[in-house]
Amino acid sequence: MVNPKHVDKILQTAKFSRREFLFLSGISVLFATLPACKAGQTVGEKPLAIRYATGGATPPTEIQIAIFSEFLQKEVLQHYGNEYTVNITTTKGTPEAQTLLVAEQADFATLAFSTIATTVAKDAVPGGISIVAGLFVDGEPGYGGNTYLVLEESGIQTAEDLRGKTLGVNALGTAVDIILRVYLRNNGIDPNTDVKFAEVGFGAMGAALREGRIDLGSFVHPFMDLEEQKGGVRTLFSAAEVLGPNSAVATVARNKFLEEHPEAVRAFLDDWVRGLDWLIDENNREKAIEIMSDISKTPPETLGLYYGKPGVDYYRNPLACPSAQALQVGVDAMVSEGFLDQKISIAPLVDTSYLPKPCP
Repeated sequence: MVNPKHVDKILQTAKFSRREFLFLSGISVLFATLPACKAGQTVGEKPLAIRYATGGATPPTEIQIAIFSEFLQKEVLQHYGNEYTVNITTTKGTPEAQTLLVAEQADFATLAFSTIATTVAKDAVPGGISIVAGLFVDGEPGYGGNTYLVLEESGIQTAEDLRGKTLGVNALGTAVDIILRVYLRNNGIDPNTDVKFAEVGFGAMGAALREGRIDLGSFVHPFMDLEEQKGGVRTLFSAAEVLGPNSAVATVARNKFLEEHPEAVRAFLDDWVRGLDWLIDENNREKAIEIMSDISKTPPETLGLYYGKPGVDYYRNPLACPSAQALQVGVDAMVSEGFLDQKISIAPLVDTSYLPKPCP
C-alpha cells in the first residue's frame, strides 16, 4: 500500500502544473483517509461470516469455542475479522447441529460419529459433508476420556443393576447415547425394553443424578470432574472400555460451502490451528483456563483438575488432524448393534486439504 507521507514528500519537492498538483493532492488525501487493511483484504470487502453449530458441549471439550474467543481474536488469530468471522450457535446436542446443516443454516458443525453416519446414510445434506478437523480422541493411551457415573449410595455395581433404571444422555442419537446402548447390549441388557432414557444437558446432568431423576449419567469434561470433586459418585464404566480409543465428535463442513469459499475456509482453519497451538501450550495454561472458565462458567479450579494433564485430559492432535480410525470404531458399533442398516466408511469423508499443514 502506498504511504501517504511519500506522496506528500513528492508534492513538496517536484514541479507540477496546477492541474497535476491538485490531482496528486487529492490522491494524497484519499490515501490518508483509507482504512488500514491486512494482506489479502480488498478495501470495502466484508469478511465472510462462517456459521458454526456446536455439538452441545463447552470448551475445552469443544475447544473451538475458546479458539474463537474475544481474547484470541485480538491476540492470537491472524485472519479473523479480515477474511472471515464466526457466528457460533450453541445447540443441545449433535442431532440439532445436524438439523442446522441439513437446512443449510450452518456451514460448519460439531457432529458425533453417530450423526456423521446418519447424515451420510440418508444423504441428508445437499452436496454432502466432509470431515475437515478433529477435536479430541477419547481413551487414547496415556490420556483420559468420557465416563458414565452413578451415585455411590445407589447400589449399582454392574450393568445388570441398571435394569428398570433411568439413564441420562445429553440427547438421543449422540455419541454418548450410542456408546451407552452398546455397553448395555454387550452386557445382555436391551436398551429398548430394559431401561428408560432421559435427555439431560451436560451442565444439568450432575444435578439430575444427585436429585434422583436419573440413575446413571453420561459425563464429559469438565462436568465429570466437577462431580468427582464434589464426591459421592463412582464410575460404572468409561467409553474407552466399550470402544477403545474413539473420536466421539469431529468438525464437519458442507461441501458446497467448502467449494464456494476455499480461501476463507483455509484462513479459518489456519487460525483454528494457531489458536489450538496457543491453548495447549503449557506456558499459556493459566490464561487458557481463565478463558474457558469464563465461557463455560466452570470454576477455574475445576478445569485445572484435568485440562492439559496427561492421563486425565483428552488427546488433541496439535495440527487438528481428525482420526478416521477413531471415528470408524463408533460407526462400526452402530452397525453391529443394529443402529445403522449399512456400513459407512469414514476415511473417504476426511478432507484435510484445508488445514495449514499436512496430516501424517
